[in-house]
This record gives sequence, C-alpha cells and structure tokens, in this order.
Amino acid sequence: MAWVFWSKDASQETAQRLRAAIRATLLRPLVRAGIDLPTADDSEEAFHAVEDAAAQLLRSRRFRKRDLDGTLRSHATAAGIELPRVAGHLVPNIFHQAVLEPGARMLIGGTAHIAYEAVLDEWARIWPDAQEAIDMLRTMYREAELSGIDPMQSSPMKDGLPGLVRAVDEATDERLCAAVQACTKGSAILLELAQRAPECIPHLMNDVMWDQWVRVGGLVPEGKAGEAGIAMATVTHLLVPGWAEDLDRYTAVMTSYLP
Repeated sequence: MAWVFWSKDASQETAQRLRAAIRATLLRPLVRAGIDLPTADDSEEAFHAVEDAAAQLLRSRRFRKRDLDGTLRSHATAAGIELPRVAGHLVPNIFHQAVLEPGARMLIGGTAHIAYEAVLDEWARIWPDAQEAIDMLRTMYREAELSGIDPMQSSPMKDGLPGLVRAVDEATDERLCAAVQACTKGSAILLELAQRAPECIPHLMNDVMWDQWVRVGGLVPEGKAGEAGIAMATVTHLLVPGWAEDLDRYTAVMTSYLP
C-alpha cells in the first residue's frame, strides 16, 4: 500500500523509497537463497557460475501443481461461474519444472543461458494439447533467426535480473512513479472486478493482456507475492515497447465494467 502513496506523491524522497523497495523485491529470491549475482561475461567460469546459481535457486522453490490461472478457475467454479478455455494459452502451469528450470537460468544470466528449441521440445512433450501453438512459436523463432534477428533480444529478461535491476536504477523518478502507479491501479481495479463483478472476467480473458499481465502477476495478493507481481509489472512497463499503452487500454476496459 505504501507503494501506491509513494508513486502518487512522486517526490524525490518517495521515489527513492520506491526504487529501493522494488529493487529489494526483485533481489529477494536470490537473497533468500543466499545467492550473489554472477559476474556478467562470456567466460566458461561465468557460464558455470550461472548454472550453479540457478540450481541453488531452484532448490529453494516449490514446483506447484496448479498455476494462478488454475487457481482463479477453481474459485470461479466455486462461485458458479465457468470460465472459457481461451485459445492461445500456451503454458497451463507457469510453475511447472519445465518452465522454472530454464526460467531460473534466464533470471540469473539472461536469455543467452536458455536453449529456446530445447525449451519448446520440453513443452511439446509435457503439454501435447498446445502442439499447434508451440509449432507456431517454433516457426516464428526460426524465421526470425534466418532473417538475422534474435527474438529474445526484445525480451525484458534479455539480461536477466541484472537488467531488470538496472532498468529500475536508471529510470527517472517521474517514469518510475508513473509505472508503479499504472500497475498498482490496474491490479486494484482487477481485484475489485473479481470481487464485485466476476461475470466480466470471461470477457477480459479474450484480451492479449490476460496472458501478458493477469496470469503472470496482475492479480496480486497481499504481502510479498503481491509486491513481486507489481515489481515485475513495473519493469515490464519500463522495458517493453508498447506494453504501457496496452496496460492503459486494458485498465480503461476494466474500468468500464465497474459496477
């Protein structure tokens, strides 16, 4: 809640507090696991340091059987609302080991530490229902490579956690506060809709922002998990071209459903 007031105040002092809080939140998984960020270079030693740090990080995590989307569906069912299965939901469980293992390497060392084709092969093995979407991703990736483009270079995780922290450190006070304010406002409206107008949720699921924001941290609970969701949304807001505009648009759509 303090982040909301700090971002609205947007003074030099409150922006400094906000920056420190988001930085600490991003680094919390590593601090909790007793990990220091490895040195970023191309040496073999640095590569092995990333692999070792990722393995240590995974030892402190639990592989859950159901993701946030599944949790939301179970609550909706209990409330008598059947949410539709939207085409394009590629990964049914974002906490699956097949997602967290390459995700840990990417978090520590960036996208250069994951083999994209190998990840898609693993997803295809575990989630056969998503074969069409996986094949589409595989084709897009190969075509981009043939054109001399690395599609992972546009990812906010290109440089891993060091890149996320750097984005927070380098953002102006005004830009950082605006990003946090937009993300906290969006999550507050989403939570209110889930409580007061759940019948609109199936409509919201048909928007690209459901996968790009809601399923990966837009619906934030109280405590550290909520802080992590807002922190990741904030760095995405800062780093991904067009994402801020998409969130503004989605927030306006959500606002129109408020009773």
